[in-house]
Amino acid sequence: WTPAEGASVNAFARKYSQPNCRVLDVGGRVIQGGPRKTFEARGCNYTSMDIEAHSSVDVVYTPGSPFPFSDGAFDVSITVSTFEHDPMFWLTIREMARITRLGGHVFCLTPSTGQYHAHPGDNYRFLPDAGAALAFWIGLDLHGLPSYPLQLLDVYLLRGTLHESCMTFLRTTEPAVASTLPDLGMQCVKGSLMSGTCHNITHAVAHNAYNEHGRPHQGAQRLE
Repeated sequence: WTPAEGASVNAFARKYSQPNCRVLDVGGRVIQGGPRKTFEARGCNYTSMDIEAHSSVDVVYTPGSPFPFSDGAFDVSITVSTFEHDPMFWLTIREMARITRLGGHVFCLTPSTGQYHAHPGDNYRFLPDAGAALAFWIGLDLHGLPSYPLQLLDVYLLRGTLHESCMTFLRTTEPAVASTLPDLGMQCVKGSLMSGTCHNITHAVAHNAYNEHGRPHQGAQRLE
């Protein structure tokens, strides 16, 4: 839990949470700090869920299993430095979308590079197109799985050891139409060849295209 991570979560909380907001933190066990204080200071009802029991964990679940919550049970779902350890993150984010109400928001912060660090394993890194690809996947009706569409609103990388990728999504009814940033009109400024990742993202935040229920306003455009 670095100052940069804290600042990123704080910025998201200021924009997308309100008093009595229901927040689920996926992978919320405290190892070096975490977002609980950020959201509780704003009057939110914060729930920490993790695969291991701990004094900082409210709910324990099994990776790959459905979350023990009903559809739309939360206003916000977040995950911080968890997806790189999650053996099935593509199922986890689908569940995050399912339990987030229409018009609610999903926030993911996860490394794009960096050294091996096992909790309990270290499996993946997420480059800038990851957010667009995840939103595209979640919007598909695939092999009988229902879709829970997310719209990618913003993506950027934090400078630091792990160059963490920060992704913000809106829970909506409209499936994503593209799986890369360029196809969404979002630009990635090339970074270091040593790290193989991008250091800077030109933010492209969605127009006010959706109402509070996550449904598009008539005639609204998706992205700048």
